[in-house]
Amino acid sequence: MARTNIDIDIDIDIDIDIDEAACRRVMDRFSLASTTDAVNLALQSLVAEPMSEDEALVMQGRDGTAISTSWKPLGSCDVAR
Repeated sequence: MARTNIDIDIDIDIDIDIDEAACRRVMDRFSLASTTDAVNLALQSLVAEPMSEDEALVMQGRDGTAISTSWKPLGSCDVAR
């Protein structure tokens, strides 16, 4: 993991730890020039498909279970090939 500074379009600087190998695979697969472009593509891919009502209720903790503190992908974006 490496510490990477990403300048997001909404004028916020955020330091995040990213998996360099996964980022490089995304950059190579989609001919991207920077880690910022790779992260932006990944984020756009995650929100490309709207959530189902059930997924939204789970995220809001309204399905009778506690909100999970661990991240779990909801979409079908697979970048680790």
